[in-house]
Amino acid sequence: MEEEVSLADSFKESLFAFEAEDLPEPLKIARDVVGPRFRKYPEAATTLVQVAGTMDEAARLIDLFKARTCGSAYSLAVINLTNFPSQAEFEFLMRPEVLGDPRTIFLCSLRGLNGDIYRLARAKVEIEARLVSEGKAIGTPSCMDNYSPANRDEKAELVAEAAAAYIRECDFRARARPGVPVFDDEAFQALRVLKKSETSFYGLRPGSATRFMRIVPPKR
Repeated sequence: MEEEVSLADSFKESLFAFEAEDLPEPLKIARDVVGPRFRKYPEAATTLVQVAGTMDEAARLIDLFKARTCGSAYSLAVINLTNFPSQAEFEFLMRPEVLGDPRTIFLCSLRGLNGDIYRLARAKVEIEARLVSEGKAIGTPSCMDNYSPANRDEKAELVAEAAAAYIRECDFRARARPGVPVFDDEAFQALRVLKKSETSFYGLRPGSATRFMRIVPPKR
């Protein structure tokens, strides 16, 4: 079922979420993240939230959003990779002209995870992490985290907190001017949340294709 949720008539930021509607109930997490858990944070009051469970629903919501915002990009996406419909549809969703290439929180469970889709999502995270580490981009890169039915509630709380932090970073990037340090602490609010999780992935260790590390802004 598609859903559009906003706690205000106007909004500053926007969040698009996708989770396959045919997921077994114990594996559903995204709607909980962007629904009641996200609404606990002040950022929810000025954030438009859209949730889709099929690609047809996603297309309708995205078209509505672009018509309403004159083609603007989303501020953030939350995408559950588990049971994602197909690689081709994932690649479509990730095209810059569709969502606008926002920071994205990818969620995944070992059940129903397509390896090719996982690698594509991981590549987005790695590219953004490199740009950040080279000082060519501002803020926490996209991230990935896994969950299971056993820790779903705990993980949903953390991801909702991270989503609110990513939204705050959007405001920082909008206010950033030439001369503002790329590694300003305010630009890495989501990173502080992600560091609470031992399974979050948001960077690639230089010189290695397999070992991951957390991206830590260098000291100024």
